Amino acid sequence: MIYFGHRRYVSLRRAHSSGVDHPTNIMFQVTGNNLTLNWPAVHTGCQLQVQTHSTAQGLGTNWFNVADSSTTNQITVPINTANGCVFYRLIYP
Repeated sequence: MIYFGHRRYVSLRRAHSSGVDHPTNIMFQVTGNNLTLNWPAVHTGCQLQVQTHSTAQGLGTNWFNVADSSTTNQITVPINTANGCVFYRLIYP
């Protein structure tokens, strides 16, 4: 979980998939107003997904693919502090 001020911004989840023989973690780094997410290269081909909600709602069931994330093992996204909660997960499509 990453906190900016008193706001929870991102939660990193891992999802086990039948296409990859073992689960992994998503690592992160914050630089300025950017969040860089990366995972081991052996998981290139997996899809990074995201969902955003208010802090009152929390985690839901509507996940969206992060563009071009299945062709790499690192993505940098801008931090939007207007989002109450941001959740990421890595799945095998």
